[in-house]
Amino acid sequence: MFVLDVSCTAFSVFGVDIYWYGIIYAFAVACSWSFAYKLTEHATQVITKTQFDKMMYKMIIYCIIFARLGHVLFFEPKYYIEHPSEIIMLRHGGLSFHGGVIGVVFALLTFAKNNNIKISILADILSFSGSIGIFIGRFANFINQELYGTATQAPYGVIFSTVDSIPRHPVQIYEALTEGLVNFIVMLFMKKCNVKIGTTMYAVVFISIYSISRFFTEFYKETDICMFGLTTGQILSIIYFVITCIYCIILRIFYINQQTNYNK
Repeated sequence: MFVLDVSCTAFSVFGVDIYWYGIIYAFAVACSWSFAYKLTEHATQVITKTQFDKMMYKMIIYCIIFARLGHVLFFEPKYYIEHPSEIIMLRHGGLSFHGGVIGVVFALLTFAKNNNIKISILADILSFSGSIGIFIGRFANFINQELYGTATQAPYGVIFSTVDSIPRHPVQIYEALTEGLVNFIVMLFMKKCNVKIGTTMYAVVFISIYSISRFFTEFYKETDICMFGLTTGQILSIIYFVITCIYCIILRIFYINQQTNYNK
């Protein structure tokens, strides 16, 4: 049994509290950014350093805005209607992956069009590097003592001191390992097998593994049921997984038609 009794505040600067949540997320972004830049060397299209930096700045801004809106609209709309000033308080936590993905898609669509770069390349690069960000980012949730699990008597249960004195599933760690680490290892294996960046296969694998992992870890999370006995996170994960499957089917049909026309 482990007791998490760590202050969410790392230090203060001129009376302003700096939270571990923000520090860890900043570190996650830095690691993902660095790895993503290295991946551009293996892309099937040249991406300059200037183009890459502009893309990352735009992507991060869109991602944060939509991730926050996703959390507000999908997960706690009632709370934020009653406390609208809390919407901009990012340091208190509350970013939605599913909302963030929508933001990233918008950012990539506009950037790819304006810079004549294939969106498939950008999607693969950000998916591969994004797995690192998720792995590190989930530890921010852990330290912030949010998104915690249901009660458990397992020896690895964690008592979140700001919540109560009940041992709970450390779901944040489960998600870090499955959504982040497993995703990264699978995509690393794909790269070793010479799966090219720009085929969208990295993006497909990333969303698929995330959706499946999130669906099952939600069973251990302390959260409200939305509908059909499922949580909001599970429903959104199903939607994303179905969209990914439909995309794969369309891609397969397109490939078959191309092969048929080629053989005529």
